[in-house]
Amino acid sequence: MGETIGKVFLDTTYYPGQDLYSDGAIEDEMLAIARDCAPEEFNSVIRDRESWPILYHFSHIRENILSWLPFTGEEKVLEIGAGCGAVTGALCKKAKEVTSIDLSMKRSKINAYRHRDQENLKILVGNFQEIEKNLTEKYDYIT
Repeated sequence: MGETIGKVFLDTTYYPGQDLYSDGAIEDEMLAIARDCAPEEFNSVIRDRESWPILYHFSHIRENILSWLPFTGEEKVLEIGAGCGAVTGALCKKAKEVTSIDLSMKRSKINAYRHRDQENLKILVGNFQEIEKNLTEKYDYIT
């Protein structure tokens, strides 16, 4: 059960049917940015919008948090609480497979749109505690 956005599968099997948290209307704006802008345009969008949430969620600088990990390119990674995908892109560039989990459908769609060209990304939408019971995969890294 789910949908495909670009090359990313958005699995909604565990989605409870409503987002239980949200930053409000700014998430609609962020969804439009992720859907309508290429990643190389994000810095211009950040500059033009002068918005803290847009800076926070779209800045490539946040990917640096993973730069020290010794990836070989063969890893399977589980990302819990992926949000809008600020770190997801770095994981996709470094690992063989990335499974991201987030409770929010809107944030998961933002993540999927901004990384729609990644063939190695699957996003599970729902509560981690429900999803965890059904995970059978072994992961090299869990973030």
